[in-house]
Amino acid sequence: MNDTLAPEESYEEEGPTGAAAIFGPTLNAIFAPQAAFEALLARPVLAIWPAIWVTLSAVALGILNTDVTRQIFRISMIEGMQRRGQEIDPEQLRPMLEGIDKWIPLVAPAQNLFLLLIVVVVAVFFWIAASLAGGSTRFSRAFGVAAIGAVISPLLVVAFVTLMWQLDPPEFRRMAEFARATPTLGLGLFFADAEVSLFVRTLLGAVSVFNAWWIYVSAIGCRTLLEIKSAAAWGVPVGIWLLTTLISAGLASLNG
Repeated sequence: MNDTLAPEESYEEEGPTGAAAIFGPTLNAIFAPQAAFEALLARPVLAIWPAIWVTLSAVALGILNTDVTRQIFRISMIEGMQRRGQEIDPEQLRPMLEGIDKWIPLVAPAQNLFLLLIVVVVAVFFWIAASLAGGSTRFSRAFGVAAIGAVISPLLVVAFVTLMWQLDPPEFRRMAEFARATPTLGLGLFFADAEVSLFVRTLLGAVSVFNAWWIYVSAIGCRTLLEIKSAAAWGVPVGIWLLTTLISAGLASLNG
């Protein structure tokens, strides 16, 4: 009987356990991404923890952003009525606004639960890209890359925006003004007061420190977990970023 373990089986026994397993991959996503992906390579199931912490943290940040979310829902409803050519009767509008005020304390944090769905969708993109690039076809690994990347974006992005809003609460009367009131560390910062379309503003905002950081971390994941060669490992997250940016800009343009 041969007691020698296969390399992958041997490696899986070396994965982190206890608190290191619960918190390690999430913290290392920021401070030591290579270590985070190596932990997931050893124990793929650990990818669930970054996804959980990203979702719970986003829900907590959503509570802090309740007032901003209330403004967004109120203005979006009124602008939607205006686009449909509806007459806005103050007496009819009042109970609608009261309904928003009633449910917004629940809706504001709950809406961030969708971030978990975003992680799954991004994981599908990574899985497809890895399959096309000749990398690993294991979805658990693609999910790991998406989960670690989600710590950078959207979580750190939401944390940054929340911090800026807490220091300087935004006020806006139109959704077009909301884009200008949203803090950014991207090219959009240099065009905050420029009269540019929502499509262009979204594109500029996507060229940011956080997205560059996400691409860097995801490229490490593509190389480590998905076994994609170096050049393609960078191309995959860049391609996903470009695709999602164009989709977001298109939706922003339509809604605007």
